Amino acid sequence: MTKIINLTPHTLNIFTSDNQEVTIQPSGIIARRAVTREVTGEVEGITLQKSVYSSLIFENKDKNQVEFLNDPSSIVVVSSLCLNGVDTPDNFYAPGEQLRNSEGKPIGAKGLTK
Repeated sequence: MTKIINLTPHTLNIFTSDNQEVTIQPSGIIARRAVTREVTGEVEGITLQKSVYSSLIFENKDKNQVEFLNDPSSIVVVSSLCLNGVDTPDNFYAPGEQLRNSEGKPIGAKGLTK
C-alpha cells in the first residue's frame, strides 16, 4: 500500500470515490513557499504588484527549517500554493474539490489533485 504523507498543518478529511472518509493527520513537517511582492506599477493610486514565490521550504511547527526526504513511492499532500511550482516533485498532490455540509461549512475534499 502506498503511504500518504500530510505536509499541511491541518488534519485532512479526504473522501473516496465511494464516499468513504479517510482522515490523514499532519506529519509534523509543513511545506510552504515564501512570497515577496514586486511593485509593477500603479493605476488610479492603486499599487499593482507581482507575487514571486520561493522554492519549496519545509518547516516544523516552530517554523524552523527542517529536511524532508521525499520518498517518490509515497503520495505527499501539500497546499495548492505549494503544488504550483517548477520544483514540485511528481508525487506531490493537493486536496481536491472542497466539500461542504448543508450549513456551508467545509467538511473535507474529494480526493487529491495535481
